[in-house]
Amino acid sequence: MASSDIALTALLENAENVPELYDAVRAFAQARQFSSFLFGVRVPVSLAKPVHFSLSGFPKEWRKHYDEAGYLRVDPVVRHALSSSVPIFWDEIERSDALVGAFFNEAASFGLAHGVSAPICGRRGEVGVLSLARESVIDDCEVTRFELRREMTWFATVLHEAVSRVAFTASTHREVARLSEREKQILMWTAAGESSATIATELGIAERTVLFHIEKAGKKMGVTGRHKIVSRAVGSGALALNQVALQSTRALPTTQEFSV
Repeated sequence: MASSDIALTALLENAENVPELYDAVRAFAQARQFSSFLFGVRVPVSLAKPVHFSLSGFPKEWRKHYDEAGYLRVDPVVRHALSSSVPIFWDEIERSDALVGAFFNEAASFGLAHGVSAPICGRRGEVGVLSLARESVIDDCEVTRFELRREMTWFATVLHEAVSRVAFTASTHREVARLSEREKQILMWTAAGESSATIATELGIAERTVLFHIEKAGKKMGVTGRHKIVSRAVGSGALALNQVALQSTRALPTTQEFSV
């Protein structure tokens, strides 16, 4: 299967449109004897109104029923994806809750009886999941399941990068604003809830300079108000929350270090 996986990686890296992405996911699923698949991700362009993107190889009837029943609020796979980065087999999910049990029973009636899902966490704060499903039971061999988890983690990562490149720009309908390092630095402190006065003290600049840079960043992104500015900067990818350059120039970052 290694050669086909190499080909899939190349296909994703060179994909130019959504149909090519869809074909790659279908090929990955079929090579592992799964008849259905779903890749879904939420992009926080706005914290209140995020953009959702999906590649669905699940039965259309199930997708329709899922939406009408409001199963997004019940779906244990979604809950897992929001709280973990480790792939999970559906038969490992606790089903003592009546709603969860009913959810899986209904999914099985649409041919989605057994599955495996890999959570996705993106650098812009996006979260999502890649799921493969079928009617037949998945081999409970420990080695087989370990390999499938590993493959799911690899493919979900490569697929997400491809989707980010091909589809996110079209989905968000916004270009990433080019913020200066100083603007990023100040927005990082703003995202932490610090006041303009505190930011000015930390950076050794005047408070009016802090306000000037926040306003300038907002104009670049077409929004006003510090909360909207920070939300747009993070959601669009203009501000990455893990940027080391945005640490305080006067204080060391808090670090938890363990040694044996």
